[in-house]
Amino acid sequence: MLFCGLLFIACSKQKKTEEVLFSFEQNLIKYAEGVRVFKIENGYRMQFLNPWIEGKLLADFFLYPDTLKLAKKQENVIRTPLRSLITLSSTQWSPLNQLDEIAIVKGISESSYVNDSVMKNRLLSGETIEVATESSFNVERMIQLNVDAILYSAYPSGIPEQLLKVSTTRIPWIDYYESHPLGRAEWLRVMGFLTGKSEIADTWFDSIVARYEKLQNLAKNAEPKPTVFSDKPFSGQWYIPGGKSYVATLFNDSGADYLWKENDSKAGFPVDPEVLISKAQNADYWRIAQYVPIENYSYQNLVSENEIYETFRAVKEKQVLFCDISQTAYFEKAQYEPEIVLSDFIYCFHPELLKEYEPVYFKRLK
Repeated sequence: MLFCGLLFIACSKQKKTEEVLFSFEQNLIKYAEGVRVFKIENGYRMQFLNPWIEGKLLADFFLYPDTLKLAKKQENVIRTPLRSLITLSSTQWSPLNQLDEIAIVKGISESSYVNDSVMKNRLLSGETIEVATESSFNVERMIQLNVDAILYSAYPSGIPEQLLKVSTTRIPWIDYYESHPLGRAEWLRVMGFLTGKSEIADTWFDSIVARYEKLQNLAKNAEPKPTVFSDKPFSGQWYIPGGKSYVATLFNDSGADYLWKENDSKAGFPVDPEVLISKAQNADYWRIAQYVPIENYSYQNLVSENEIYETFRAVKEKQVLFCDISQTAYFEKAQYEPEIVLSDFIYCFHPELLKEYEPVYFKRLK
C-alpha cells in the first residue's frame, strides 16, 4: 500500500509538472533555463519560468502566425511576427539589429545610455522614443504607441503597476537571470520566434555556440590558472558574482581560478568588505565593468576612489581587467557575443593561446 501511495504521488507530481512545463525532451531551447518553447500544431507554445518560485510560470503564450484563422477565441495568444514593440532593456532590442527587425522597436528606456549608432539615429528621427527612465514609466506615451507587446524585466514583486495600465501583451524577459553565457545568448532565439526569424536566429546562435566551445576547449587545460575576483563595493557593501553565476562561468571557461568558485549561488551576493579584502588581496586579477565619466580612466583614478585598492596585488602588478561600459556597448552587445568576452579573458589570463588577439570589452587598465 505504501508503494502504491508513493507511486500515485510521484505520478501525480509528474503529470502536474508536464501540464505546466511539458517535457524537457520537447523543449526547443538548449541552454537558457528561464524560457521554454514547444512546437504545437500551427505554431509554438512559449513559457517563461519564474526564477524565484520553482515550478511556477511568469507567463504562458501560444504563438500563431497572423495569417492563421483560429477556429475559436483563445487566451494568451501572440500573433507573429510582432510588428511593433516597446523594449525596456537594451538586451531586448539589441538582437533585432542582427535580425534586421530594429524598425519594430517603437519605444525604449534610458535613451541617454544608448551606444548603438542605428538606435541613436532612430531616436534622433523620432522613429523610436524614450518611454521610461530608471523605474519611471511614461504610461501616456506607451498607450499612444499602441504596440503589439511590451518586453519588460521581471522582478519578484511582479509586473510593475504602471505597466498594468497599458492594454497590450506584456512579455517578461529574464535573460539577465541566466547563469551560462550561452543561456543568455540564446534569448536571441526567443526573439527569432517572436519576429518570424527563427531560421536566421538559429543560424546565428549555432555559430556563437561553435566559436564559444572551440575557445572553451582551447583554454580547458591551460596552466597555471590565475586567481581572479570581480566588481567593486557600492554604498559600503561589496556584492560579488556567485560561484555558479554568468561571470564565474566565463572565468572557469577561460582558464582562471575564481576565488568564490565554491559558492553555489547563480546571482551576486554580499560579502563583508574585510572578508573580501582578506581573501582577494593577493589575487592575480581583478575584473571591473562600470560606467566611468572620466576619459582615459587609469590606475590613478581607481586608487583615488579608495586607498585600500592600492593594497591589492592586481593593482600593484597592473592586472586589473577593465570594461568601460559607456564606450564598449557592453550591456547592448556582449550578451550576444559571449565568445568575444571569453576571448578577452583568455587573452588576459593566457596570452600565449591568442597571440594576435585584440581585446574588445575587457582590457588591462592603463
